Amino acid sequence: MRRAREAGVETALGEMQGAEDGLSQRFQRLIVLQEQAANQSALWQDVLNGWWGLIGEAEQKGEELLAANARGNLANTCLRLYEVTGNPAWADQAENLFQTINQFFTREKYPQAWGIVQHSLGNLFLDRYERSGEETQARLAEQYYQEVRQLAQNIPLPAVFPFRACTALVRLNFRRGNWQEVRKFSQEAREHLEELLALQSEQSSSESWLAEVQGLPAQTAWALLQEASPNFHQIVETLEGGRG
Repeated sequence: MRRAREAGVETALGEMQGAEDGLSQRFQRLIVLQEQAANQSALWQDVLNGWWGLIGEAEQKGEELLAANARGNLANTCLRLYEVTGNPAWADQAENLFQTINQFFTREKYPQAWGIVQHSLGNLFLDRYERSGEETQARLAEQYYQEVRQLAQNIPLPAVFPFRACTALVRLNFRRGNWQEVRKFSQEAREHLEELLALQSEQSSSESWLAEVQGLPAQTAWALLQEASPNFHQIVETLEGGRG
């Protein structure tokens, strides 16, 4: 899929204070392996087996936080495999895993972790919508992204949360042809991006945020043209045909 991968559960929820050293080390090694698998598809099965094994052992030893984090990474792995293969079974497995960890990372107790899970569910349903065109999938994606956006309005959260939610909503609404929503969320995304850039101390970090916003200006400009002239694309096609 063309969308850049956001920071996953593994980085945002990876606080393992008090966890057994051996389990924590295995967790970190699996993070590395998961990153390597992005470019070496033969490693995906090892990643899957590793997360399932770690989840089982962590639960046996009462390491609930580590088990929940590992389950989140397993869900991310299944989501990635759905993006790569298009096999709906991976999407179903990812959804079940995300819904399971939703019961542990509640909005009240772990608001940031809860927000990350909602965003991941939004990505899942957006991927389904992009493949199927089913409006039901689009509505569910919007619901989850809006949950993150509203959470950031209610409690202090890092600007990356509403930024990524708004960029996702821009792309979703562009696909749906909701031009007013595209302009609205594009403006919000730019405001949050400015906040992020102001907090960056290194140029390389700033460039990562700039990369995530690529394409939004063009989508916003197209939305403006569509609102000004709903038949704009027909005019362009007519002009292009006249050149033939």
